[in-house]
Amino acid sequence: MKNNILTLLLFSATSLAFGQTEKKHPIDIQRENCHNIDSNQTTVGMTNCEYIAAELWDKQLNEYYDSLLTLSKKDEIEILKESQLKWIEYRDKELKFSGTFYRNLEGTMWRIVSVGRRCDINRTRSIELKEYIDVLTND
Repeated sequence: MKNNILTLLLFSATSLAFGQTEKKHPIDIQRENCHNIDSNQTTVGMTNCEYIAAELWDKQLNEYYDSLLTLSKKDEIEILKESQLKWIEYRDKELKFSGTFYRNLEGTMWRIVSVGRRCDINRTRSIELKEYIDVLTND
């Protein structure tokens, strides 16, 4: 029961972003599969799953950003760069707040949620950048 509730909490963003008819992103599948491994049914295991997914989404985000830079028009590039710098500023401040917030709550599950927040922030920005790319490439 505890695992089902935690899984629902951690993957709610996936359902909202891709909808019920959309195919899951491979990183989301890997994240889910990691959580389904019996040996990861611990705080350390679940936190590690979230950390790995956050790193993968960060890498994906950077790839999408680089692609969007190459596809963008000259007058869009500086605006995109400024936007990304502001997003990084937001991300860092949000993670500082959420990290403090979750550390102040009782229960080890909040450690998992805290790392999951980092994953979800990276994921959301990645998807935003990918949507711009899709418009430009007609995907």
